[in-house]
Amino acid sequence: MWNRVFLLASGFLFGWSLVRYWTVPRGQMRTHALRLGIAVAIGGAVIVLLGLESLQAAAAGVLVFAISAVIAYAGNARQVSRVEEPAPVPRPTSTAIDAPRWGVVLVSCLEPPTYDGPDYWAWRLRRRQGEDGRVPHWFVRPRVFARIRTAYHALVNGDDPNGSAPSDALGRVGQTLEALLGGEYRVETARIGVPLALAHALTDMAGDGVTHVIVQPLQVSPGAVDAVREAVTHSRVREAGVRVTVADPLPVLAWDGIERRLDAWMAGRPPSPLRDPEPDVVARLQSRVVAQA
Repeated sequence: MWNRVFLLASGFLFGWSLVRYWTVPRGQMRTHALRLGIAVAIGGAVIVLLGLESLQAAAAGVLVFAISAVIAYAGNARQVSRVEEPAPVPRPTSTAIDAPRWGVVLVSCLEPPTYDGPDYWAWRLRRRQGEDGRVPHWFVRPRVFARIRTAYHALVNGDDPNGSAPSDALGRVGQTLEALLGGEYRVETARIGVPLALAHALTDMAGDGVTHVIVQPLQVSPGAVDAVREAVTHSRVREAGVRVTVADPLPVLAWDGIERRLDAWMAGRPPSPLRDPEPDVVARLQSRVVAQA
């Protein structure tokens, strides 16, 4: 009886930890590697003890361990492949100021400059699945996320044969725009698909006294704009008196081919570094903001 309990528990620990080991940021891998080792040690010890009695008992023990591991793996693999509903955001409070202050949030579907977990990538795969269905099955997605993490690691450590490096083209556009607009404007960036990224940017602005915010999608498909509007509503900044305008998407030719980049990431190959947009893109951004101020 206790043999089965230990085998079930160690099998579930192994299956659950394997998904986490493949999907968490690199700095958290050691914890889950330790859990995998504990699961294998416990399961292996029980199976060896059963083998001392009979080979049939050992085979049954292996089967119990494997079935429980697969069940736990499947449940966790499906969980990390889902796009979770964002947690409720407390109503922000706006700092009272004498004169209106403007803010700009540039949002895009571009991949983040570092691998912070599977959430963004799960969102990208769900979007692709809704468009044409060409996505890996949810059962194998943890391994896909592991390849994406490996590609990021190759960039950070200079292992990419193309000489790529981590790139945050969206962040550079934000810095350039803020320098052009001057100190009266605050410019932030956020990525669609990163949980609460846009909501946090808006609530931070509200707390800093920003009264008018322009949310500007860059190289975003019309379907993804709905996700932007939902994030604005979820942030609850309008309840704090902040006026938010979601502008029409602005195309960026330098960022075209985002789906091809996703294919490269999933294959474990870092794509070429993102190029900065054409100079007229930032100029158009500046004109849009100034025209609405």
